[in-house]
Amino acid sequence: MITRTLRREFFMKRRLLPLLLVLLTVTPPVIFAEEFPSNPLSRLDRCDVVDAFQISDLVFVFRTSQLPKDAEIQTEMSKLIPAGNAADLAEPHGDILILTEQFLGFSTSLKLASASAINSQNGFYWKITWICLPEEINSSGVPYRFHAMVKPDGRLMIPECHLCCETTLEDFEDGTVASDRKRGPSPMFFSALSFADLKQSKEEASLHGDEIQNIATKTLREFIEKNIPDRPTFPYRFRSQSIIELPVGMIDKHRIQYQKVWAVDFIPRDCPADSILEMKPFTVWVTPDGFPSTLSLQRWKAENRRSEVVAGGK
Repeated sequence: MITRTLRREFFMKRRLLPLLLVLLTVTPPVIFAEEFPSNPLSRLDRCDVVDAFQISDLVFVFRTSQLPKDAEIQTEMSKLIPAGNAADLAEPHGDILILTEQFLGFSTSLKLASASAINSQNGFYWKITWICLPEEINSSGVPYRFHAMVKPDGRLMIPECHLCCETTLEDFEDGTVASDRKRGPSPMFFSALSFADLKQSKEEASLHGDEIQNIATKTLREFIEKNIPDRPTFPYRFRSQSIIELPVGMIDKHRIQYQKVWAVDFIPRDCPADSILEMKPFTVWVTPDGFPSTLSLQRWKAENRRSEVVAGGK
């Protein structure tokens, strides 16, 4: 791998960046996971994924199909738009910023972390990384990072959005999970729903809350019975459910499109009564018209499953 480091100075709106580290890497795009090895990114199926990042239960995905192609490909770095312009264009705003802050739980102050000029098999593109810091409250731990990708001519690559919740199933009596007959660590368990599936929800077919709860419970129960057949009892119980309104796109420059989704939360069956509210739940997402999130063990795919179901005539 050949790596050169270039240092540049530029002024951005509301920011003076005396030294911005711009990395030029002559390698194919690098796939990486965030700081925590147990989070959804570490178990994401990376087929056709060039980059991904996570903010709470929200996962953003960039596809290799979004990279420059044909006439868009630029092999000379001197012909890229300036790093400052790319960073300015890539700053989160509109529906993406509102969505990010909704999952962060606070208004964020975005700090530019890096602007990297990546030279891939599809030529150059910019990858911009922002650090999400709270505006008014103190925080601890590793902050979330927001990624943006910009084509050589300044056009943004719009990421896919996916809701994803994960948990770890406890060890079972004989330590078996599906076809794995060896005792080992508890398997990771995922629940994922794409915004593409969510946006296909038909408002006129919206269901009542009790119907949504039944769909979520049935989905979870059938999945466990199929994939963990040796489990003597259903290991979860219903805790609560809520309907959330999420920004899913822009209608025009000034109007944001919103879509509702149900979050049905389950907790371990044997959770002590005094820990019910503190226990991190496992969420089954359900669209208003009754389409549930996809459940999986060990790994998960960022996919638009609803289109596949319709295409398959199911």
